[in-house]
Formats: sequence, C-alpha cells, structure tokens
Amino acid sequence: MNITKMLAPVIYSGARSGIKRTKNGGVTIHNTDNFKAGAGAKNHGTYLQNSGSTLQASWHYAVDDKMITQSIPDNEVAWHAGDGYGNGNMTTIAIEICVNPDSNLELATDNAAWLAAKLLKAQGLDHQSLYQHHDWSGKNCPSQIRANKPYSWAKFVSKVKGYLQQNNASSKPKPDQILNKGDKFIFPDVYQVSKVSASRDAVICYALTGTPVAEYHWLDAAVCEEVTKGGKKSGDQVLQPGEYVKIKGTFTVLDNDPETDSVYAKVGRRKMWIYAKPLREV
Repeated sequence: MNITKMLAPVIYSGARSGIKRTKNGGVTIHNTDNFKAGAGAKNHGTYLQNSGSTLQASWHYAVDDKMITQSIPDNEVAWHAGDGYGNGNMTTIAIEICVNPDSNLELATDNAAWLAAKLLKAQGLDHQSLYQHHDWSGKNCPSQIRANKPYSWAKFVSKVKGYLQQNNASSKPKPDQILNKGDKFIFPDVYQVSKVSASRDAVICYALTGTPVAEYHWLDAAVCEEVTKGGKKSGDQVLQPGEYVKIKGTFTVLDNDPETDSVYAKVGRRKMWIYAKPLREV
C-alpha cells in the first residue's frame, strides 16, 4: 500500500514542532475516535496541515481502509502519547487508525498492522516494541481494539508479527483489492462492448465506465480479444456493440479517486479512468 505524504508545516508551538525523536523506541497504536462520516486518513492529514500554531496533538500516520497518510516525518516527534517529554512522545512513531463509519474498520486495522511492521523493521525492532496509547498515559486508546473491534490486541500483535516474518515486511502485503497508485491489476471477467469508434480504434464498455462517457473512457481495442459470453475465443475480432471481450494484460494504477471508486491507468495505448470494482489486484 502506498503512503501519501501530507506533511504538516513545521511550527515549534504547533502539531509538528520539528523536534527530533531521541531514539528508535517503537510504534504506538491509536484509534482516532472520530466517528464522523468522511473522517478518514486524508481528512486527518488535511486537519494537521491546517492546524496552526497552538495544537499540540499530532501523529505520524493516519490509516483507513483505502489509504495511509503521513503528517510528520519518522525522525521527528509527534504529540500523541499524553506523556509530555516521556518515551511515548519522544521515541515512538504514532499510527492513528480511522474509525469513520464509511471506512471498513477491519481493513483499516489490517493496514495499520502492515504499516506497524514496516516501521518496526525500519527501526531494527520487533513486536515487543509495539505499544498502545494506554501504555503511556492510561487513556482508553486504541479504544476500538481494546474493545475487541474489529479484533483483539493479541490478534493485532499476531498480524504484525506475521508481516515481520515475511521475507520483506516493507513490501506490500498480499493483494487487498484496494487499488492505489502503483498497484497492479487485471480485468478478470468478460465485458460487453457498448460502443465502438473506428477512428479511435477503441471501444466503450459501460460495465467499466458507466455513463455518460468522455474521451478518457475509451478502451484501446488492441488489448481486447473477442470472445463468447462464456469467455471462449470466437468471431472475426472486428468488434461491434453487443459483442463480448476479454482484456489482455496486467496494468498499473497511475492515480485513483476514492470518491468515485475509480482508477486511472494506461491500458494498451490509451490512458483511461475505470471503475475499480470490476478489477482484480495482483
């Protein structure tokens, strides 16, 4: 999963003081406890960027079911542990797991486990340097995990250990079917041709783009193979509306739009926007 940098400005009295962490002390896990719709990772990144000079509450990373944002560099202090200049704030990296209702909490928590393993490995540490906010100040945080939502702290730690034991914990975990910039995908199914343009040598499949269509919805015909509805190769490979195609190849996400659940990719010779739901991450 890619990490989107949304670094807060350095303001000594604010959320990002610029003070360097005193040592590599591990990772501290939080839940945001912000249950408003839309209060995902991007929203939290924007909040710290605009927090001004008086907010002394912050975090390094915010994680939801679709993305990770970074607000403070790993080597700097974030004000997250409630222990002043103690080891929580001064030595550990903070991960906030978003709990907004339009995010899948289990996927968000899984993403945080992967990120925690990545950060621990980068510090030369293991799961024994993984902390709850509660460990530093007694606050009931991460409140959801402490209430076994979506699962227990023991299971979270087990997931982190699993990622650490992989050959390379800094690589992406197995495909999560959440497509982000840089992810690879295929078109796994058979799609019906809705429109054809000979001048573009391209087709439209409404199942992939919806309607109305724009220039960036046309699919390069060169990557399309005419097939039956059941997926067997057939026909003269001269595509017509109503016929069916398989789309050959593996493609890379260039950009994504979580609001429309769409991705932007170069498919054959054309760059296009496509619904993410019909695609399969590989």
